[in-house]
Amino acid sequence: MASAAPVLTKRTAGATTNADVTALLRARNTLLWVMTREEVRVERGLLEAATAAKFSVVHWDCAQGFSNPDGSKRDDNDETMRSPNAAVDYIKAKDTERAVYVMRDLHAFLRDPILLRQLRNLSRELETVSKDKGRAVIIMSPTAEVPPELGGHVTVIDYPLPDRAEIEGLLCDVIAALPDELRATVTTTETFQEAVDAAVGLTAQEAASCYARSLVTSKDHV
Repeated sequence: MASAAPVLTKRTAGATTNADVTALLRARNTLLWVMTREEVRVERGLLEAATAAKFSVVHWDCAQGFSNPDGSKRDDNDETMRSPNAAVDYIKAKDTERAVYVMRDLHAFLRDPILLRQLRNLSRELETVSKDKGRAVIIMSPTAEVPPELGGHVTVIDYPLPDRAEIEGLLCDVIAALPDELRATVTTTETFQEAVDAAVGLTAQEAASCYARSLVTSKDHV
């Protein structure tokens, strides 16, 4: 008789990193540099971390300006906010919202000395604002190459890829959605661990795609 898939009980590396981000935000660290190539998964983690520190979350990118975590456009957003310089000025002036601004691809614009100076000035100013007006900027980047001008202002976080515990949880979710005849083929302990081993070192999206391809192949043989 096939055994049930393991139940996820371990604290994942991602959850530990989220807790670290929460602590940094509570300690008034105003400029964080998060190194990752996983936007979707890491943004979920940063939302969890910021919420735990009692901050709202606002996203920014050069294609749409500011947006809410659900992807909807903010009421105070317009085309000028696609400019990183205008966006940083906006964050500096927006003293009516306790928020963390998660900025995608900002690293691509950091050859601009004016933008670098704006970020340094912003970081210094936000360290002194009252708690109810607290703001922080998180720069999401696939690289840890922080411009030297920001070296004394930014805290770098290397967001980890999913560890075994997180991959196990992802696979459990996939298995739970399977029809009974397929679930029995992957819920033995040996098969389950082999599937986890195959995905360790991948991003969450890569692991999910890997499992999806395997399921398509399995269905073709059922």
